[in-house]
Order: sequence, then structure tokens, then C-alpha cells
Amino acid sequence: MPFTVREIESPDPATRVAAADTALRQPVEDDIGEKMVLNMGPSHPATHGVLRLVLELDGEIITKAT
Repeated sequence: MPFTVREIESPDPATRVAAADTALRQPVEDDIGEKMVLNMGPSHPATHGVLRLVLELDGEIITKAT
């Protein structure tokens, strides 16, 4: 049964990591802060199930509350 040998080249791991790191560090248009959406409350048992606050934060600043 004949077989063939092929040489496969691959970059070393450090080069691959550096290339991936460069690709991930490309600036994004809205890259000012980390955006998070949080459920807030209730802080009192009487409001449980009645009140729901959803906060959208940009870093430490609340940008939207619904």
C-alpha cells in the first residue's frame, strides 16, 4: 500500500497568539466602557414580583433604566 508524506507548516504558538491578540485589540466604535445589563431590586419584600428595574450601564454610569 503506497503512502505519501506531506510537510505541514504551522506558525509557532507565540506568533499565533500575537496575531490573535492584535485582531482582538482593534478599536470598536462604541469601545468607551463595558456595557452591562443588570436586574436591580427589589430591595423590600413588599415589592417582590411587582417592581422590576432593568439597568443598562456603560462602565459605572447608568445609561438606561426601564
